Amino acid sequence: MASISISDGANGATKPSENGIASPNAAASTSPTTASRNPRYYLDDSMAIFLVESQLYKVHRYFFRLESVIFDSMFDCPAPDVGQDGNTDNQPIEIPEVTCQQFEALLDHFYDGKQAYFNDSTPLQKYIDLLSISHRFECTTARERAIKGIDAATTNPIQMIDLAEVYDVPKWLTPAYVELCRREEPLNESEAMDLGPRKTIIICRARETIRTSPETRRLLDYNGYYGYWSTWPQNILEESRVQRIVNECLANLPETPNPLQPAVSEATSQSGQGWGGKKKAKGKKKAAV
Repeated sequence: MASISISDGANGATKPSENGIASPNAAASTSPTTASRNPRYYLDDSMAIFLVESQLYKVHRYFFRLESVIFDSMFDCPAPDVGQDGNTDNQPIEIPEVTCQQFEALLDHFYDGKQAYFNDSTPLQKYIDLLSISHRFECTTARERAIKGIDAATTNPIQMIDLAEVYDVPKWLTPAYVELCRREEPLNESEAMDLGPRKTIIICRARETIRTSPETRRLLDYNGYYGYWSTWPQNILEESRVQRIVNECLANLPETPNPLQPAVSEATSQSGQGWGGKKKAKGKKKAAV
């Protein structure tokens, strides 16, 4: 068998190895000046200090950079005259209009993962807190986790409509409206107040169409229902039919914006898109408003 030559390290001469295996020193080394940082696994292990309400949090920047372009931009906007925000307790990055509970929901997503979510003990409010902060700061994977958790944790249609509109989750709207329109009981006063006039009109109009339209009368005649009946025939409240009527009512109801309010929804105004890192108080940085 052919032997492999290795250098003796003194004068550059080579000699064969005894076992035919090349010495590690024989491998070509890469100069540090030519090495590049791996885009996935060269981690930023530096820490950042955040101020939320009256609490200071010292956590890894890496998760925030990876998850959100808004958080990422915060770390790239230092003020040359006062130094980098987030390095000391006296100069934290301030996160206004966010509760400690919401911020900790995001940190649990980063650090605990499945241990903190998707188990029977996870309260619905924790998913809502995660959805709120992830929507505002455009944290994609955290938002997806929150939506899945809320899907599995709640069946309250009034709450689903509210969450769908505030946090821009349109897939929750139609099923919630359909549930309210198919049930026997009409909206009560408390539900109507929670929904507001516009959404209450949608539901009342859809419920009336489902039960009293010419199409409904034809279906009742077809099924032999005359006069009084204790329950509605199955085809009157068939889910696909109710969904079609709900979608028609949603499409045909015109928008009636309040002229006293700006034409920006609450969800949009809190999304964090307007933060540009240009205005900042001395000694601390404020995040998206």
